[in-house]
Amino acid sequence: MIDKAQDMSFTTFYLTEFFMQAEQKSREKLSDEHFEIIQKLGRFLLQKDPVIIGLEELAQYKGANELSIFLFDMSERIGDYAPQMIYGSLPEQVEDFINLFALIMEDPESVQDLRTLLQIPSAAESAEKPAQETLSFEEFMEREKTSRLEGKLNAVQHEKEREELKAFLDICRAFKADNQKYLPQALELAERVQAFFSLPDSGISAVENVKRLDALDALLADVKQFAREHADFF
Repeated sequence: MIDKAQDMSFTTFYLTEFFMQAEQKSREKLSDEHFEIIQKLGRFLLQKDPVIIGLEELAQYKGANELSIFLFDMSERIGDYAPQMIYGSLPEQVEDFINLFALIMEDPESVQDLRTLLQIPSAAESAEKPAQETLSFEEFMEREKTSRLEGKLNAVQHEKEREELKAFLDICRAFKADNQKYLPQALELAERVQAFFSLPDSGISAVENVKRLDALDALLADVKQFAREHADFF
């Protein structure tokens, strides 16, 4: 029986081999939809410890009842025979399983039951979901910069202070490095602002680029401090 401790390691090995071969041999015999189900069914059951837990879950679905009986009987026989004998029957068991599975897939109710168990959306459900937008890293960084900056500016309660921050950031982005008529503090802030808005930097990793977005808090705090100390700048 499969609950004997000495049988567990071979049982796990046998079932792993069984589902691996079932996946390989069914690839050309089943439609893409049904292949996905048999593939995920094997992975679902192998994640259960012991596998009987997964078979009990499978048996709760009417459309999957025959599969659960087949797999339960096979699992029970593993501990009743010598490993060499039971392993020798593996190809035949795989073939019988695939044939039974293909027959069950002809019943829409069975297909739906297995989809429900394995949490596989139907084609109609997948079509209803909007396609996820794919962004390049540069587009992601641009969106993230804008989102973070807007969030920080919108959090400023006083409109006058918010407009001053926006104005200073715009001025900083237009600064020239050789412009000496501005205060050194303003030039230093301008360099930091330009560095932030020029992200991503191709000279550093993607992770480091994302980390540098966190500099926005300190940057805006210094801008606010500068605005308080140099109100005439505006």
